[in-house]
Amino acid sequence: MTYLPIYALISHMVTFFVIICANANSTIRKLGYTIACILSSVVVSQLILSDYLPYVAFYKTLSTNVGFLVQAIQSPYEPVYSFLNFIFKHFTQDFNYLRFLIIFFSLVVKFLFLMRWSKYCSIAFLFYISLTFYPDSYLLRSTLACTVLLFAFWALMSGKSIVYFIVPVLIAAGIHLSALVVAPLWFLRNVRLNIFVSLTIFCAIFLISFVNLGHVVVESLLNRLPPDTAIAAKLFMYQDSMFAGSSSPGGVLVLYSLITFAYILLRNQLLKIVPEYHKVLIFMLFTLAILITLNDFTVLAERLHRLTSFFMVVALGQIIICFRKSDRLFISVFLICFFNLVPYWTDAGPYKLIGSL
Repeated sequence: MTYLPIYALISHMVTFFVIICANANSTIRKLGYTIACILSSVVVSQLILSDYLPYVAFYKTLSTNVGFLVQAIQSPYEPVYSFLNFIFKHFTQDFNYLRFLIIFFSLVVKFLFLMRWSKYCSIAFLFYISLTFYPDSYLLRSTLACTVLLFAFWALMSGKSIVYFIVPVLIAAGIHLSALVVAPLWFLRNVRLNIFVSLTIFCAIFLISFVNLGHVVVESLLNRLPPDTAIAAKLFMYQDSMFAGSSSPGGVLVLYSLITFAYILLRNQLLKIVPEYHKVLIFMLFTLAILITLNDFTVLAERLHRLTSFFMVVALGQIIICFRKSDRLFISVFLICFFNLVPYWTDAGPYKLIGSL
């Protein structure tokens, strides 16, 4: 058992790399953050977090002497995730190596995504580490699916054909079925919202939250889906659990709302420096809509909003550059201090160590 504020210490470590790589070239910065990602993944892989034991139990049940398809029928998880476990077990009996790889892969892809599509990517990455990395480090299937979806979003923002978008979406759905929810975003890729329409949608999202839309959506799906489908089975399971109630998103909701509101108001400035502004805004409104309107069905809101929530991180880095150059240093220092304090408020420790099993 450790009583150390692990995730706060990880944030401090990332801050160290933010400072030493501040004026470094792209190669040095990538090297520094790769080291940070390795260290973060190693530390987290030593902790017994939520969902860890079921993942380990599933890994142990797999046999390399039995065909995958035979075992896949009985698997509680989606086929791509199950197959990844099956393949990996040919190399090691220790699930923690696979766990490390998933976390490390997620961190590296997210940082590279920020380097390509955000501004002030170091501050944005610290924002992700301090606020979102904790759930990402134990919701492994969801995290891996969200990471694969970034390749789909990368293709969408680059103007690639639908194949480059839909293939990662299908792979992500094979890891966590919820990934299919983002498929309609392809048809919104050319939508252009002015400030008035954006603010109207922003306000409407909060008004719809009073309808208890989460339970309405779940009931509607259960009435239309065959009961023996994977989606129906998961919804039935969630419906009869404590996760079917409502909860307050708290500080995350406030922060995401402020970032979205600022992103809308700064539209004219951002359009000059962010060609993909409209796409990022659509992703942000999508995230906020799910988080707020479906919040009466907690697990649905929490799992689905994570699919595009990383664009809140992308947007923060873009917002910073809208300020005068003389103000950016002050804002950066303030945000670094704030993001180093956040994990002390959200820390869920103490944590059991792997060796204590």
